[in-house]
Amino acid sequence: MLKNTMPDQSFTPLADWFTLLAQSLKLLANPLEPMRIQDILKTHLGARVARMLKHISDPSDTALWLNYVLRTDVLIRLWDNKDQPVIIACHLSSNIYNAEKNLSLITTPHFQAARHALGITHHWILLLPNFPMLTLKPSDLLDDLYEQLEQASEYAIIQL
Repeated sequence: MLKNTMPDQSFTPLADWFTLLAQSLKLLANPLEPMRIQDILKTHLGARVARMLKHISDPSDTALWLNYVLRTDVLIRLWDNKDQPVIIACHLSSNIYNAEKNLSLITTPHFQAARHALGITHHWILLLPNFPMLTLKPSDLLDDLYEQLEQASEYAIIQL
């Protein structure tokens, strides 16, 4: 089962902080089926899976698959204007160069196909300041995320 909170599998302090904030705001998406994640990623991103597999210390940990293969730190769920859930893959960065590099990766047709097969509607890169816990208010985060959802862009860099 995917551990959305990922407390035992920390990727970065930024991801840890955002995951706890998302959890407190009740934004974390429900876990995805582990075998489904692996099968879909192997189908659509097979060459990337082969390259990234050496970085995945526990092949049964789907959070690692999402992080290393799909470039996702956390899955969140927002609600659209029709009150339907929308699953969003979020990658966190505090560096614009890395954010732009990841954006060019996640916009490829293979990534798009993998996201759609997993039921993930959007893939956003959240560009955060170096110490977001000191500057970012939860209400501002919610406003920014919902504003981006209204723009209906499948992928974007969102400067927070």
